Amino acid sequence: MKKFLLSAVALTMATSMWAQNGEIVLDLTNPTTEINYVDDGSGKAQIWDGCYEGGDGVIDYGIFSFFHNGQDMYWHGFCPSISTDVTNYNEAGEAFYMHAWNPITGGGIKTNDEGEVETDDNGNAVVDPSAPLLTGYWSFYDYYMTDQSTQVIFNDGNSYKAKGMYVTNNCYPYFSFENGDGFARAFDQEGDSFKLIAIGLDENYEETDNQVSIELASFNNGQLSVITDWQWMDLSALGEVYGINFIMSSTDEGQWGINTACYFCMDKLTVKDPSVATAVSENKAAKTVAGVDYVNMAGQRANAPFTGVNVVVTRYTDGSVSTAKVVK
Repeated sequence: MKKFLLSAVALTMATSMWAQNGEIVLDLTNPTTEINYVDDGSGKAQIWDGCYEGGDGVIDYGIFSFFHNGQDMYWHGFCPSISTDVTNYNEAGEAFYMHAWNPITGGGIKTNDEGEVETDDNGNAVVDPSAPLLTGYWSFYDYYMTDQSTQVIFNDGNSYKAKGMYVTNNCYPYFSFENGDGFARAFDQEGDSFKLIAIGLDENYEETDNQVSIELASFNNGQLSVITDWQWMDLSALGEVYGINFIMSSTDEGQWGINTACYFCMDKLTVKDPSVATAVSENKAAKTVAGVDYVNMAGQRANAPFTGVNVVVTRYTDGSVSTAKVVK
């Protein structure tokens, strides 16, 4: 099952990601897989029309392949959407799982014309109601049976150094933290915690010992704390990986596992290309100082600085030259 993802995708990078300075950033506005959005019936959200069909498969965005399993009235893995819907469907008397693609932020992530994320003073991403996002639904049953659920791999077969991504709460679990939802209880017990956990995958798509987590909700010192904006999740501790498994944990567990609805929202997964980093490193190693000259304001040149203003001319072994003005 683990190797299904690699063999089932087109190995293409195309325009489905932003690539700058050796970093590759997930760009949900340019999918490799054809994504058509349809209204979910609320008038406030559009979802991928393949969310409930297709069986085991993937959604491709450049080198990123996101696992998805769609069946009639059920899906797990990842599903893209565009949503401003923050309705509490528990209070509305509707089945929340039929609206399980809504971020509590009321929108995706805002970027500028260069594809760079716009952030607020706290470093959190600014919301764009028209921007797409990915909702992940972790099925612990499918995960323990197949090692897959909310999994992403790099479909070119290469490894990359994980950097991070933006995450926020999905509305489904968010609205149960305070009052429960008839299945999950409220988070009102000291030490309550709901976490998203990222685990690195090796070349055989087996989980490594490296993992990182972010707490999406907690109850400590008598106070409920819940993420309500797009926050950066640092993934660098995963190291160099061939993919990532995302799983979830909750202190609200029952006989059949976690009671809390295991949904989260994400975007802008970012990795570093090790080959680019190596090339830069090798280039720096090859570029050493060949000599330094000092030129005064009269145009005189010496191998030691003059008293007063000097133009320092540094010559490198690769033929390049740099200059700087200093005063002795």
